[in-house]
Amino acid sequence: VALRYDGRDGWVENVVNGDDEQELSDYTVRGTLVWDASETFDATLMYQRGDFNRDGRTSQLSTCGAALRNFDPDGPGPAPAGALFGAISAAGEDCTANLSTNVVNVRNGQPAVQQFDTETNTFGLTLNWQVLGDHTLTSLTGYSDYETLDDFDVDFSFAQIAGAEITEDYQQWSQEIRLTSPVSDNYDYIVGAFFQS
Repeated sequence: VALRYDGRDGWVENVVNGDDEQELSDYTVRGTLVWDASETFDATLMYQRGDFNRDGRTSQLSTCGAALRNFDPDGPGPAPAGALFGAISAAGEDCTANLSTNVVNVRNGQPAVQQFDTETNTFGLTLNWQVLGDHTLTSLTGYSDYETLDDFDVDFSFAQIAGAEITEDYQQWSQEIRLTSPVSDNYDYIVGAFFQS
């Protein structure tokens, strides 16, 4: 059995909610079981689980120039979009990269923590038979899956305007069968087949 853990506090202060971002908590655990059933057969089973969590982001508005605040796609002068950006940045952002941010995410119209979470599972089974004299017949079966949630603020400001949520859900499995010849002074060979979905 093997275990890995990594936990860290955030290093950018969110002046709106008081959190230090980006806080992370990662762990991976793996178990391996080997069975030597006989002189001609052995099996190895492996399972691994991972969970990776990120709370908050380290991004911040660091360039809030007058041109951007007064941007008007229809002509000169302040536009609603430019005025809105100016009000947002002036109200809570000093536009300087100084290890502080004011970002607040929105989910379903409510303030929410920006997060990035991934969960993984990996499974492997290896079977070895000694056949046809000193040949080795090997079966390798593999399965893996993961789910990811990426939840973040779109406008990079303290205003509860818009958020984005990106999800992924993935599975795959594979099967390999191979026959390996005994070691020879003249030649060796491997034949087999592989399938993955």
